[in-house]
This record gives sequence, structure tokens and C-alpha cells, in this order.
Amino acid sequence: MLCVWGKIWQKNRIKESYVAEDAHTEWPLASRIEVCVDEIIQKLDLPRPIWLPKNQEEMQTYGCTTFHQDHFIEPFPYEGFEIEIIKTDADDT
Repeated sequence: MLCVWGKIWQKNRIKESYVAEDAHTEWPLASRIEVCVDEIIQKLDLPRPIWLPKNQEEMQTYGCTTFHQDHFIEPFPYEGFEIEIIKTDADDT
């Protein structure tokens, strides 16, 4: 089971958060993260962020990445949106 935590913050306080889960163990990790992010942005009513190479590198290295206003085409009324992998299939064993 893959669990991804998405949170939006304003003035250094978490305004809303949501944890999405994905059980498709046969899918590539990037696809599973994308499914979770889709669920998170839908639940938090956010526009879709633009993934830059920096975001991909941070996800691979640290398991989390942050998006700011410049990652959104539509208005984004918060200081930031962060996604973090909090559980992977390896944690289940």
C-alpha cells in the first residue's frame, strides 16, 4: 500500500490535509504517486500543479516535494502545497 500525504499551508500553518492510498502494487511508483496526487487535489479542491524536474528529483531523493504559486496556472490562494510519501509497499513487509 502506498500512502501519500498532501497538505496546504498558509502562514506556516497547515490549513487542510488529506492522505491518499493506492494498492496497485504492479504499477510503477510514478503512476501510483500521480493517482494519489489526483485524489488529493480533488479532495482539497486545488488546481493541478505543474511538475518541474526539481519536483521529480525531490520525490526520488526525499520522498516529498513542495509546490508554490509559480507551479500553478490557475490562482492558488495558499503559500504552498506539499506532498509526501508516508508509507510504501516495503513498509508492509
